[in-house]
Amino acid sequence: MGRRAGMPMGRPIPRRAALTTLTGAMLTAAAATPVLAQQAVLLYPRAPSLRPGYRPLETRPFGGVGLRRVTLVSAQTGETFSDIFALGNRPSTIAMARLSRLMRDPHNGATKAIDPALIEVLARMQTKLQRPIQVLSGYRSPETNFRMHMMDPGGVAEHSFHTIGRAVDFTVAGASAEALGRLARQCGAGGIGVYGSGFVHVDTGPVRNWVG
Repeated sequence: MGRRAGMPMGRPIPRRAALTTLTGAMLTAAAATPVLAQQAVLLYPRAPSLRPGYRPLETRPFGGVGLRRVTLVSAQTGETFSDIFALGNRPSTIAMARLSRLMRDPHNGATKAIDPALIEVLARMQTKLQRPIQVLSGYRSPETNFRMHMMDPGGVAEHSFHTIGRAVDFTVAGASAEALGRLARQCGAGGIGVYGSGFVHVDTGPVRNWVG
């Protein structure tokens, strides 16, 4: 979604009606759980868009220790992945294919290989949360992204990390978007967008933060 932070700061940013229309009702986020009650404060500078030929200044490192497990639920299809996706820093080809399928574009069924580093960030978060992660939007085909951008150019980037399999929008029951944003930063995310409608955007691009 890269461009959402490209709107003037200091005044409310309207909810992205396009995303609501295309992906359905968002799950309501409740107050943060004690494990997320951190005092860290996020600053929200403007975030760069992903443009053709864009090369991120840095990428998120992939890798953990031992068996890496994650539980994701697609809010669009109800499909669930709850399994091991890597051993240390070696992702499972089969598991990543399943995750890419779960995080496909629900509007046309298009898939793209999801960045293992993105799944690693979610797995680290889940270790703290101990709750499934509800995926609202994973991979987004150029066609879908274009339609969404035309419907809401201020809220959906013309060129997005979603279109290259390096971004996810999600919620977690019982956790506020603000708390999820703080935790995502602790867990090594690149771009983090915290939205008033209760969801969080995370990607594996350069470190940046915004609100929407």
